[in-house]
Amino acid sequence: MKNLIALLSLLVIAQATGMAQNKNKTDNTPQLIVKGLPDNEYTITPKDYYLFKGCVNQIQITAKDTTRIAEITISNGTIKRTGTAHSYEISELNAGIAMLSIYEKGPKGKKLLVKNKQYTVTDFPKLKYAGVRCDSAISSFMLCGGLFMAQDKETKMRTPVMSFKMDIVEDNQLKIDSTNSNKLSKSMRKYVSGLKTGSLVYMTDIKYKLPDQSIHTVPVFRLFIVNKEGQTVGF
Repeated sequence: MKNLIALLSLLVIAQATGMAQNKNKTDNTPQLIVKGLPDNEYTITPKDYYLFKGCVNQIQITAKDTTRIAEITISNGTIKRTGTAHSYEISELNAGIAMLSIYEKGPKGKKLLVKNKQYTVTDFPKLKYAGVRCDSAISSFMLCGGLFMAQDKETKMRTPVMSFKMDIVEDNQLKIDSTNSNKLSKSMRKYVSGLKTGSLVYMTDIKYKLPDQSIHTVPVFRLFIVNKEGQTVGF
């Protein structure tokens, strides 16, 4: 009877913990609520779920209290802190899945896992928008008037992107707009023209055709908005 009561108690605790996890997710990534530790509200930017292999990926991790962080790890690669506060570099990745894990200082010196974020690792985009490559800075003016191009690695021949999508905010709602060309749609231009320096633009599901007529898809392409010379953004 005592064993049955103990088992029922464990089931109740497990259900309560599952409900707490669902109510405390941040950035739509799995967040673990550890008993005895208040939620530290972690934010990881960029907020998408892609890392690129063959290059250094830069991210920022902020929280209510960053002094509680004991360790940050990444599976399928390496991560190190840079000279800038809250900034980290992820590299040496292989194609597949990479899990970012944040540990906090727990009682008696133990490290407790408090947040996971799963990434898909893909090739760095062989694309340029208005001559600017992924994860670089561009003005909203250049972005509105620029063209999306792909370049064949061997022949160096440039071909226009066939179609892509963009995350935009319209009527205070997050939407996904699409265009079947290599330039921004009317709704995209309206959204981009109102962005401030430091904004991050996400273009996704980018399709382009190479000279051999093969069609390729790039999952994500990101650009930072900088509207004045001398201003810096990113990490």
